[in-house]
Order: sequence, then C-alpha cells, then structure tokens
Amino acid sequence: MTKNEEEKIVFAEEKQTAETVADPDDYWKIMIVDDDRDVHEITKLALKDFRYVDEPLVFINAFSGEEARQLLLEHKDVAIVLLDVVMETDDAGLQLVKYIREELGNPFIRIILRTGQPGQAPERQVVQDYDINDYKEKIELTLKKLYTSIFTALGNYRALTGLDANRRGLVKVIEASSSIYEEKHLDQFIQGVLEQVVALLFIDREAILIRNYAVTRQNHSSRQEIIAAIGKDREFIGKDPRDVLPDEVNGRIQHVLKTHHEELDEYTFTGYIQTRTGVEAVIYISSATHLQPPDCELLELFFKNITVGLENLHLWKDIEETQSEIVYL
Repeated sequence: MTKNEEEKIVFAEEKQTAETVADPDDYWKIMIVDDDRDVHEITKLALKDFRYVDEPLVFINAFSGEEARQLLLEHKDVAIVLLDVVMETDDAGLQLVKYIREELGNPFIRIILRTGQPGQAPERQVVQDYDINDYKEKIELTLKKLYTSIFTALGNYRALTGLDANRRGLVKVIEASSSIYEEKHLDQFIQGVLEQVVALLFIDREAILIRNYAVTRQNHSSRQEIIAAIGKDREFIGKDPRDVLPDEVNGRIQHVLKTHHEELDEYTFTGYIQTRTGVEAVIYISSATHLQPPDCELLELFFKNITVGLENLHLWKDIEETQSEIVYL
C-alpha cells in the first residue's frame, strides 16, 4: 500500500442519525453536513489534533440540509461548513448554500463542498453559480488536503470577521465624533476605538481600558474604573478592576500605573496613557496569539484617539463641577 493510499479518507455507505456536541470555551466551530454518519466520524478523527492559532476545533453535526438550517440559527459563529451535495434531495447542499448566503446574509462562513457524486454537481457549474469557497470530491480527499483546506478556510474566516469588527468599531467612533463632549458618547467613542484595536491585531481574547482617578483630599487612595472592555470582561465595565480582575492581571495594571512604562510579553500588552490634563489610564490586552513589537506601534496610534476622548471627558467633568459650584453659590 502506498503512502497516498494510507492517507486516503474512505467514506462508507450512507445511514442517517444525529449527534450533539459539547462546546469548549475557546474553539473554531466546524459544521459537518452529511447524511452519512461515517463521514462525520472519519472527519472528526482526522482533525482531532488540529489547532489554529492555538485553539482547537469543535464539531457540530447535521445530517440533512434542513437540520443544518436549524443549527445555523443556534450557532451564529460557525466558521466552516463541510457540506455534502446529495442528502434528502439531490441538491440539498446547494440549497443550503443559497440559504446561508441569501437568507441568513452570512458572507463570512467558509463553505467547503464535498461530494461523492460529482456528476450531480459539476465543479465548474457550482463554482460559477454558487458562493462556495472550495470544492472537493470525496474520492480525492486525503488527510493532507483536508488539513490544507481547513487551515486556509480558517485564515480567511478570521481575516473577514476581523475586518467586519474593525468596520463596526469605526462606525461607533464616527457616530460618537459629532457629539464627543457628551459623556455617553465618549464612552461609545472609547469602546469603538478599543474594538478597532482588537480587530486590527486579531486579538482573540480580551482588551480592557482602565481609568485611574487621582488622589483627593477626601480620599487618600486612587479610584479605578473599567470604562471599556472587549471579550469576557465586558460585564465589568463601570467596576473597579481590583475587585473583579485576577490578581495577575491587576498586578500588571498596578505596576504600569506606578512605573508609567508599558509591558509587553508573548501574549499580553499593558500600556500607560496620560493626557495633558493629567488623566491616567491603562490598557490591558490579552491575546491567543503572539504579540510582536510592531503591534505596539499600531497601539500607539490608537492611544492618541483614546487620549483625546479622555481629555474631553475630563474637561467636561471640570465644566460640570464648576457650573455646579456657581449655582450653589
């Protein structure tokens, strides 16, 4: 037996069944749509050790086009669909492609068509008429080719969703710019800028912006507040980071506040911001991929935008307090 023959993935006769999958915390969702249970099992076995940017795959199983439609409504973050053509009908797979692109309006999911009956859906016609991203005949599919297809598809999915997140961040900044002196719009402005940072650097975990309020006569210890966050820490906006964040993260934040110097290691960045009016802030970023020194240069540009917002917020607060004092007098 040759090496290529050993690598060949053999697909068995069709039988219908269903399966549920428990999702881990960090993963790439891959939906297998095929009415042959063995296709599901062999695909999962072949990709069980696959990781992309240090995150594993999780599989969602659909055994018909109709079942896939229901699951796609529940799992809006599916990255790849491995799709058979002939299932409950001869064109069930192609109809699902139309459903994803036209009814769901999802241009991000990467669709890899896998067919055991290429005569039912000739490659040239399918590529011309349907928005798919790859076409494979099951008889030619090897482990190496499957790995290559998944790796490429995930790279494209990540790039597309990153650009979309950046677009949404820009929209927030533009919407907030016209009324930048209103506090609620400043919060929106800062949140939008933070979302752009995450999108451009493809940060897959979290980003936090902490405001540090100076010591006053009434309060001898500084007050800190999370004013923007991306990822799992979004629920902590408005809270003191020392009360809600892990000790390791707080240690980095407090050290940067003390030294006024940024810290960068393989997976985290902690930067210091100070405006001309004395407002202090710290940005903390945790990534699933390595952060490089050039990333810091990009962050510096975004810091300038954040600094403008913080300065305006500080000035507006001063104006409000001054007006309150005048009214009181």
